Amino acid sequence: MEALKLIFSNGRYFAPAFVFASLNILIGTWAIYIPKIKSNLGIDEGQLGVAIFCMALGTLIFIALAPKIMERVGVGKATAWGVFIAIFTFIIPFTTNQYSWLCIGMFIVGALFGFTDVAMNTLVTELEKEDDVHIMSANHGFFSLGGLVGGGIGGLFLSESSVPIYHLLIVIAIVLVVNLIFVNHYYTIKTAGRDTESFQFKNFKPLIVLSLI
Repeated sequence: MEALKLIFSNGRYFAPAFVFASLNILIGTWAIYIPKIKSNLGIDEGQLGVAIFCMALGTLIFIALAPKIMERVGVGKATAWGVFIAIFTFIIPFTTNQYSWLCIGMFIVGALFGFTDVAMNTLVTELEKEDDVHIMSANHGFFSLGGLVGGGIGGLFLSESSVPIYHLLIVIAIVLVVNLIFVNHYYTIKTAGRDTESFQFKNFKPLIVLSLI
């Protein structure tokens, strides 16, 4: 409860919490339109599974690359650019009429979401250390809340006549504006001179197996 009070009373803490929510708002919006996108492309469940695997593959690759990028540009800038680019990448799977581009789009979505996920978690860790606060669990709660908002509210407006891209553009506009308002609260934050751990393939083997499943 104390963490929520901090988040809602201080833009410095609300800003990263909304980044957490933003990603899952978009995922929730995507999820409700999967049947319609699948039908529009005329693909089966197996092909859809491959496209979703491309998303997982993009996530895994950029989780590995994220620490080095954050070390170079700073965790605040990495989080900001990650979420802003991620917001717009979701247009690809919503607008494509080719299966190959769906797979490419899902890979790009996964890459940006994986990168932003690492950046925003690192950002919150940095805030906790700088300010001696404990807000990580509350931020993860915002992630779950984002999925509820994206899927729940979106489902209320879902109908046979609904056009997915119009719905997505409204969601993008709202998420983009709120992030623009609060981005300056964390944009210049950098990690406090700690070395970035090098990527070790052995640590990712279990994740690769889960992605294949």
